[in-house]
Amino acid sequence: MANTLYTFVIAAILIQVPLLHEPFPDNLPNDLPSRRKNSTSDIDTDKPGDPDSPSSAVDPLKSIDDVDFKLEKLLKKLIQRKDDSQPESGSMTLDSQTDTWTPPEHHVKSTFDPSIFPNERVWVHDSVRFDQGRLTTFSSRQQLKRIPTTSMVDPQTHRFFWGEFELRRQSGYFIMPSVSPDMKIIDVVREGSSDVKYWKDGNGVFYLGPIRRRYGKETVRIRVAAPEHYFSLDDIPPFTLGPGADFSGADQLLALSKKTFGDGTDGRTWLKAMIAYFRSFSVKPLAPYDPRRPVFEAIFGQKRGVCRHRALVFTAMAQANGLEARMVFNSVHAFVEVRIPGETGFRRVDLGGAVIPESMRPRPDPATPDPQRGADPSRSTRKYAFAIEGPGFMNPDTSYTLTLTHDQSPPPLLWLRLVDHTGRNWFERPLYPSLDKRIQRVQVMLPREIPPGTYRFVLTPR
Repeated sequence: MANTLYTFVIAAILIQVPLLHEPFPDNLPNDLPSRRKNSTSDIDTDKPGDPDSPSSAVDPLKSIDDVDFKLEKLLKKLIQRKDDSQPESGSMTLDSQTDTWTPPEHHVKSTFDPSIFPNERVWVHDSVRFDQGRLTTFSSRQQLKRIPTTSMVDPQTHRFFWGEFELRRQSGYFIMPSVSPDMKIIDVVREGSSDVKYWKDGNGVFYLGPIRRRYGKETVRIRVAAPEHYFSLDDIPPFTLGPGADFSGADQLLALSKKTFGDGTDGRTWLKAMIAYFRSFSVKPLAPYDPRRPVFEAIFGQKRGVCRHRALVFTAMAQANGLEARMVFNSVHAFVEVRIPGETGFRRVDLGGAVIPESMRPRPDPATPDPQRGADPSRSTRKYAFAIEGPGFMNPDTSYTLTLTHDQSPPPLLWLRLVDHTGRNWFERPLYPSLDKRIQRVQVMLPREIPPGTYRFVLTPR
């Protein structure tokens, strides 16, 4: 009788708990206090974008949804879930099929504007191992953090994007494709669930959830920002390589690197030579090679391979030389991220080699770059029109209300500028246009140093 009752209770719990549908970390926080309702002392972390909220005084992980995570963790050993692991994202072993790409499955369809195709970040491998002649990358950092929305982003040092995500499974937690590992979520316009939270692990992989529904699709729209330096390799400062990573096979990789690129005394020159070398690979089958030697030697020497071969060998060789590097990939492409010594953030390195089926390519857009070289998330070439209603004659130190009409979907960031009849710019401020509203009202306070006169406001992209 007791066993029957226990089985019934466990079954009842499982029915109520949403299951994870993507590879998800095991080491979630253990002490997860639930939030009391109707208490004036509790802080609602559902509104982290409020600049007046004292969110810094509390741990953003302490929300009622953490109880879901804890319960799922406890039940994980009791459940056999076939869809809870994806070998392609858990680890990737270098193979000899240098002219093909079999993409892993992903259950979130994403679109960014401006486009970053094919450089959406989905899975990240930060570690390398070499076992029985096989070079493999895998992910080792999986500590999770709740991340709030925030408007505290410098528009001079960041690029802004609209992101739209279509969740194609019924419920659970999902990997959310991202622009960069340091992506900031500015605000959210979503359809469906109102209790979605955002999370990030130690490799900058983003998650969203919980999604609770039994049928239909879920669409989430967000405005995000990413640091400018992530997209640039032109301003790499001089640096010195540190001690190399200690893994089996590192000595062989280091010997190949020194023979080809030198000892790496000048880190910047060495890195640029590495990038140029791997970008010169061809998408061709490997020529016959000595099977007693590791396959990475044949791939490196023959300079052949699609994106995953280039990214995997580059990551391993960079780590062997003491440069922090990791492999990043999605359903259509693989590339690399490196952290220059002395810098806090990573930079993207696209080595080309993408083999993208026509069915997976986005619709033609003049702003979409060559996928062999990766996306340059620059200003969208899409036309944008607007109208502004406001005063003509204006005085300094005075507040004015403007009515903005967006004739088309606006860029994620605009600059509101005050100009005179000569076109001189007297005042400017960044503006987050509304995605879901065609008409937007904005309050503007003119600075004291502006002389009284006739002006007009204009909107310009970045």
